[in-house]
Amino acid sequence: AEDDGTLRIVTGHRRFRAAKAAGLKQVEVIVREPDDERTRRLKSIVSNAQREDVGVVEMAEALQSLLDDKHFRTQRELSRAIGKPESWVSEVLSVLSVPVDLLERVRTSERPIPYDAMTKAARLTDRSQQRELIEGGLSGATVRDVRARISGKSLASEAGEATESSPKPKRVFRTPHGASVIVQA
Repeated sequence: AEDDGTLRIVTGHRRFRAAKAAGLKQVEVIVREPDDERTRRLKSIVSNAQREDVGVVEMAEALQSLLDDKHFRTQRELSRAIGKPESWVSEVLSVLSVPVDLLERVRTSERPIPYDAMTKAARLTDRSQQRELIEGGLSGATVRDVRARISGKSLASEAGEATESSPKPKRVFRTPHGASVIVQA
C-alpha cells in the first residue's frame, strides 16, 4: 500500500493486463506488507527462472549476484531456493565464462539464443569454436547444425582437406514474418 491509499502490483503484472484485456471487472488479489530487498530479488528470480523468455545471460548474472551478495553460500542452496536442479544452476552460471564481447552480443541480440546453445558453448575450451557456436545460434542455426560444422572443420583440419563426411554449407535467412528459410548447397 502506498501513502495515498493505492496499492502497487509487485508480482502478476502480466496476469493483471491479461485480465484487463479480457474485460474482467474484478480479479482476486493478495495484499501483503512489502518484502525486504533480498526476498523481493529472490522471488523475482524464482519467477523469472520459470519463464522461458528470460535471456540466459540475464539469468546467469542474476544467479551470480545472489551468490556474490552472500544470499546463498552454495549453488545447492540456491537451486533449492529457486526450485531448479543444481545441474541447471551450474550450467546457467557457466555461461558467464564466455568472453564478455560474446555475452554482450547475446544480451543485445533481437534473436534469443537458447539456453542449451549457450551452456554447450560455455563448455567448449576452444574459443573459436565457442564463438562459432554462439554466432551460429544468433544467426538462427540450430546447435546441432553448428556443432556438425565445427566437428566437420575439426575432421577436415586433422586430415588436411575436406572429407566426404563434412557437412554441406548452409545459410539461414529470416523473413519479415518470422519464418526461417534454410538454403543448403
